[in-house]
Amino acid sequence: RRFLRHGIIRLQESGGRMMLNVIEDVRNEFKVKLTDKFEEEVISFLNSSGGNIYIGVNDKGDIIGINGNIDLLQRTIKDRLKDNIMPSTLGLYDVVVMEENNKKYIKVIIAKGNDDPYYIKGMGLTPDSCFIRVGSSIQSMPYDMINNRVNKDNVETYLNEFGKYGCNGNFNYDKLGVDAKKLYDMMLDIKNK
Repeated sequence: RRFLRHGIIRLQESGGRMMLNVIEDVRNEFKVKLTDKFEEEVISFLNSSGGNIYIGVNDKGDIIGINGNIDLLQRTIKDRLKDNIMPSTLGLYDVVVMEENNKKYIKVIIAKGNDDPYYIKGMGLTPDSCFIRVGSSIQSMPYDMINNRVNKDNVETYLNEFGKYGCNGNFNYDKLGVDAKKLYDMMLDIKNK
């Protein structure tokens, strides 16, 4: 066992390789490197029960390590979470550098968000932008699930995003799709209650 400031990580040796003694599941995701889908993974944890993303670990749980500037990678992760996800994720994650057998990897610890649904900034509340965790994978949230999670406390944030979504920065209700119009109308109803 290794005792760390973020809990106990159990490692096991298998054929000379160090492996995490956890599996990919509803609370854990392994990534060899930072990918374009990183924000979607984080959103799925924020909208579910929270979880961990290990970067520098393959799908079998083998610690392969990270090549390159680890400090730059940490800043990139922080900036992507801060800049690309709405509502704000500040205070809902931590980025921790771990090391085993001279191999560094990153553990991104994500709490369950309080202001869900979380979504990709600039895309609005759509199934293409809102995700949940199902087993060891992410799933797009259907419109009815998104509708059920919007409340009076966070509706203003979502309404502001509609002005950017699909309208080149100028809000035009007629350019919204049928489902987006229903969602927009529902949010206005919530706001005006």
